[in-house]
Amino acid sequence: MLVVEVTFQLAMSAAPEASEAVTHVLAAWLKNGQIEVDWQLIEREKEFIAITLVPDQAALDPANANQYVREAMECLAPQGVSTPSARIRGPNPDFDPACTCEARPSLILFTNLLSKASPVRCGTCFMPVPLYQLPHTQDLEHLNILQWAADYRACDTLQMHCTTGERFGEGQLASHDGSLSRQGRAIASALANRTGVPVYYYLFKARGRTRATELKRTCPSCRGEWRLPEPWHRQFEFRCDTCSLLSNIACSLNG
Repeated sequence: MLVVEVTFQLAMSAAPEASEAVTHVLAAWLKNGQIEVDWQLIEREKEFIAITLVPDQAALDPANANQYVREAMECLAPQGVSTPSARIRGPNPDFDPACTCEARPSLILFTNLLSKASPVRCGTCFMPVPLYQLPHTQDLEHLNILQWAADYRACDTLQMHCTTGERFGEGQLASHDGSLSRQGRAIASALANRTGVPVYYYLFKARGRTRATELKRTCPSCRGEWRLPEPWHRQFEFRCDTCSLLSNIACSLNG
């Protein structure tokens, strides 16, 4: 991901609601997948500066705007705010770069508590796919994917902290038919229909009894065989192409 500085110049006659108009644009970019995270907004004389992260160099190109971004942009001038200008400050070394594959034969819905990137990964390179490059699956934006990712990260936080709600978090991450997975699998199915490629959903397994019983696990949805001869992307030992599900050998049994 890249750190970007976005500047909104203010006219002498800028309205008191100018900051709201700027925030409206930033929120529309976020829900369209053109920026990756919330922003820090700096107010200076005659300008607002937003510091945030974008998936790649082209993210804020007007050609990538959806209906809501265009509408938000149209609200700037009446409030005395200029069309924003963006300056890429450089890559953030803590996060993976975006996928640049010319073709993506499959996609993976995947995130965790540390990730701030797109929760859609390329099945070839396993790098994050910028959401703005993908077809919308609900209401001409990607808010449903972002909401699922926030819920997933919340459950992952519970199981990692090992205090309040640990078992609940683990259960939601591992269950193929829990509320979290029903939400995620519906998104994966809709995305698969719109892209024409398989979209896999990851079931995280934290605990297992023995390695022998773990290796005998079958797909929890269709009960078919799903163990792979070699891990996919070095972390998925199980894959069901019928149900579009992935999983791992329980982390408690590794190491």
